[in-house]
Amino acid sequence: MKQTFWLLDLNHETYEGKSSIWLWGITHEGKRVLVIDNYRAYFYLLPRKKEDPEELRKKLEAEKPHPTIENATIEKKKLLADERVVLKVFCKDPEFLERAARETLKKTGAEATYEEKLRLAIKYQYDHGIKPCQWYEADTTVSTIDPNKFSVQETLTATDHPRPVPKEEPPSLDLFSFSLLSVSKTGAPSPIRDPIQIISWRTDKNANEALLTHADSDQATIQKFGEDVIKINPDFVLSFEGNSIGWPYLVKRANKTKTPLRVGRDEGPPHQSLYGHYSLIGRANVDLLNFAEDLYEVKNKTVENVAKYLGIQSPNQKPIDETANLDYWSKPDQRKILVKHMEEQTETILAIGEEAIDYVIQISALSGLPPDQVIAAAVGFRVDNYLMMETHNLGQLIPSRTEQPIIPYKGAIVLEPKVGLHDNVASLDFSSMYPSLMIKYNISPDTLVTGKETEDVFEVPEVRHRFRKSPSGFYRIVLTKLIEARKTTKAELKRTAKSDSRYPLLKAREKAVKVMTNAVYGYAGWAGARWYSKEVAESAAALGRETINRAISLAKSLGLTVFYGDTDSLFVNYDEKLVQKFQAEIDRQLGLEINLSEVYKRILFTEAKKKYAGLRIDGQIDVIGLEAVRGDWSNLARDVQNTVLRMVLEDADPSRAAAYVQDLTRNLKSKKLPLSSFVVWKTLTKPVEAYEVNAPHVEVAKKMAKDGWPVTAGDKVGFVITKRSGKLFQKAEPHYKVIIEDVDYDYYVRNQIVPAAARILEILGVSAEQLLAAPASQTSLSVGTKRG
Repeated sequence: MKQTFWLLDLNHETYEGKSSIWLWGITHEGKRVLVIDNYRAYFYLLPRKKEDPEELRKKLEAEKPHPTIENATIEKKKLLADERVVLKVFCKDPEFLERAARETLKKTGAEATYEEKLRLAIKYQYDHGIKPCQWYEADTTVSTIDPNKFSVQETLTATDHPRPVPKEEPPSLDLFSFSLLSVSKTGAPSPIRDPIQIISWRTDKNANEALLTHADSDQATIQKFGEDVIKINPDFVLSFEGNSIGWPYLVKRANKTKTPLRVGRDEGPPHQSLYGHYSLIGRANVDLLNFAEDLYEVKNKTVENVAKYLGIQSPNQKPIDETANLDYWSKPDQRKILVKHMEEQTETILAIGEEAIDYVIQISALSGLPPDQVIAAAVGFRVDNYLMMETHNLGQLIPSRTEQPIIPYKGAIVLEPKVGLHDNVASLDFSSMYPSLMIKYNISPDTLVTGKETEDVFEVPEVRHRFRKSPSGFYRIVLTKLIEARKTTKAELKRTAKSDSRYPLLKAREKAVKVMTNAVYGYAGWAGARWYSKEVAESAAALGRETINRAISLAKSLGLTVFYGDTDSLFVNYDEKLVQKFQAEIDRQLGLEINLSEVYKRILFTEAKKKYAGLRIDGQIDVIGLEAVRGDWSNLARDVQNTVLRMVLEDADPSRAAAYVQDLTRNLKSKKLPLSSFVVWKTLTKPVEAYEVNAPHVEVAKKMAKDGWPVTAGDKVGFVITKRSGKLFQKAEPHYKVIIEDVDYDYYVRNQIVPAAARILEILGVSAEQLLAAPASQTSLSVGTKRG
């Protein structure tokens, strides 16, 4: 019988002595199914160039260098630009694939082996063109495996390999979010000694529960959580910091209490997988912190900040600092508040997941990595998997990934900004500039000319690397496909109403394709790339620099003023007709597309590259780079800087902003700001004992360790500078030990407020000394303002 299903997850299993791929799917009718497809393990053996492949095949089958080898077939493959004949060597037992390849290479004296290190699920995917989060049809028979053992309604055996079918919208998916809480009397909770006190979960069907631990054992809590997951049987399991905190803690507590943690569709435990994430068989386990890493605009990746950025309504309840968790848990009347806080956090995580899921699905369907893997994987691994699937279709042998030594090369061009305030400025971005240049000039590892060949080649200016003009290299083929996909999706978006259920899916697809397209350029110079090529990365960067320089010259020749340029964007004065003419000339002379990205009513450029702020026509302010001017900025300093920016951009004058800062510096204590305004957060870059300097955050880390709150490399330390005597590091105290009366207001005025404000106002002629001076100096505040 034919079975159509949407693929959620897949994994390799050896079941009843057979190597197979298990495909976890959802049907049109909403049934959860398991489709089992047999799959033989293999590797490629590359004979020496003068060796007879047929003779090698016969010898291999007769002598069998390893007992797991069954037989071999002969195929033609590409090794970059070279056409080669290879042996495809099939093995009985996937467990011995790498060993069989090593021994075969050693005993036959062949040139090389390929693809023995790849996971079988990935090889299955590119052999049969299978990507998650898409629809497939397969001829199947009913399997003898009991579906109840695997939380599905039906188990099937495929009699042929699944084939893609053109249905783009995903089925209705069941979502489940969770968060957990532990407390400790001695500081940071440890899974070795501190039980889980609360596990809160919620589904998108409005089911929710908070599981509370009673006495000192969380055994029943953990067991009930696993039972709830199995009963609810979600497709997506959502958390925030789940891979780094939640799942490791759960696993260690389950092991400590000898409690089965059954959460996969196979009723098995979570297990740490390829990219450090935790895998739940048959489900998509998505840590939304990984999703937040793709939100570049969100600097501090907390649940609250991500929710705010996505426009999700946060609970009105005041957040509870983690250092206060013990107090809340220990007092029965306040425990309810803590439980409510956890329930609200879990609800927010679910809401973030509902916003994120379209993007997760689309980047998974594009890259070929399952949802749990793709969101946890660094962008280089996403590109790596995408290229493996695409180049396999082109007949390329896939090389093993080996870490390359990092060889620096000259990167993109960044212009010196015209410092000061400028009115009516347009930001223009090249559309896929680097990919377009790589396509135009056929820049690819398999077109790189290393010999003396001069016919039909293109030489890259400045770096002098040469590439064949034809045939098309695999980068040209792959990038052309991506760019066409993005154009098609954008055209569909224009035809689709925002109220249409397909609109968010198309929007997510367009973003996924854009992210992947732009990442391919950087991949070539990534030390972990399978197709690493310094020459390719260096050539693309050189062509980018040449293009930007030509665009600048073209803009100036038309009478436009160029205020700033960065990588693939330019800022010019906004004269609508001139800008349109400039766009047309870029298309005509360079064969590239440059789009109007934003028009700023007013923009401020600092003397530093990549640090500016602009007031948009709609009243919103874009702040680039300025929020992270210093690593020891408090919330107070950031708020001051953002307020100063808004005042300066709205007024085109520093007077109001300077008066605001002066008032704050003179009356800081009377403002009665919350203690959180004064907390400075700094990350430890190495273990505390490895520091040789007495920095405030290091001293605070030592004090925290004495309090039973040990921190180490990668942890954030929160501290407040107090009125205690001594040097700065001696005045720093852990934020949870400070009361507002302890704050050294003078320190915050001179080292936080004034520097944060002066960073902006000095550009406009207002010095730090003026900000600290008496009100009379306000009369000269506007002197020196720079305007463009």
